[in-house]
Amino acid sequence: EEPPPPPRRTRAEDSGDVITLEAPLVNVNVSVTDEYGKAVSDLQKQDFVIYEDGVEQHITHFSPVTAPFDLALLLDVSGSTESKLGVIRRAAQAFVDMIGPEDRMAVFAFARRVYEIAPFTSNRFLLKQSIQAIRGGGGTSFYDALWRVLTEVERQPGRRKAIVVMTDGVDNSIRQPWLYPTEHTFEELLARVQESDVLIYPIYLDTEYEMVVRQRRESAMSYAVARRQLLALAEHSAGTLYRADTVEDLEGVYQRIADELRTIYSLAYSPINTARDGKWRTIRVKVLRPGVRVKARRGYYAR
Repeated sequence: EEPPPPPRRTRAEDSGDVITLEAPLVNVNVSVTDEYGKAVSDLQKQDFVIYEDGVEQHITHFSPVTAPFDLALLLDVSGSTESKLGVIRRAAQAFVDMIGPEDRMAVFAFARRVYEIAPFTSNRFLLKQSIQAIRGGGGTSFYDALWRVLTEVERQPGRRKAIVVMTDGVDNSIRQPWLYPTEHTFEELLARVQESDVLIYPIYLDTEYEMVVRQRRESAMSYAVARRQLLALAEHSAGTLYRADTVEDLEGVYQRIADELRTIYSLAYSPINTARDGKWRTIRVKVLRPGVRVKARRGYYAR
């Protein structure tokens, strides 16, 4: 079954006027695993129950774990990762071969600015060729880069959506906001992620020893803040934070993410509470099968 469509719009003509009625849909991506962490991939629509603010909702759309994704790969190629760019490129090219045959991928890279390396496509040769051409160096504008990529992903119609971002997470504005002003703050970014149905999978690449101890270009505090922020982005989007202690670990982490994407069900419902009052609505997903673990977005603002 196809992923949830955009909000329904119906038109009725009355005395020459066109009246547009909009019925909003809330999309919810749900990961279901057993007690050992293995994907539970045989669930049907009737196995799920969704509650909004404690009130059961009617599920209108259901996509199984086999439904394709539009996946954006965002690579940090700033100065902290530049020396390992060859390994970063090879791991990203390996990731291209791990995604599903119907999935589409786009590739972006960022340092002080974010660049589209390859548009959304299922052409794996083109993706690998584009990744090979990536060059690095410069500062780190992580918040603005993720904001831009989130915008691009949300523009894609119809499919489930996810962003995989490989970074140490240290936006230059963490330590020196007066020197490196950012267009979007982390708080603004997190609020936007909460309202989106895009899954965020940060890969924390640990460059702390190199940048703090050896080069003395960053502080341990900046890295602690970055780790907390990456975790928040993952948790509030129902994604997962992964860690790569070295660039050599990246390929294995990409495989784990590709495997996790195959555990995702996509549901949608039209909320019983139709008030657009800007208030927070809490979402809870229940699966009618004992012994399973469920991960889904926590809620949204009714705007």
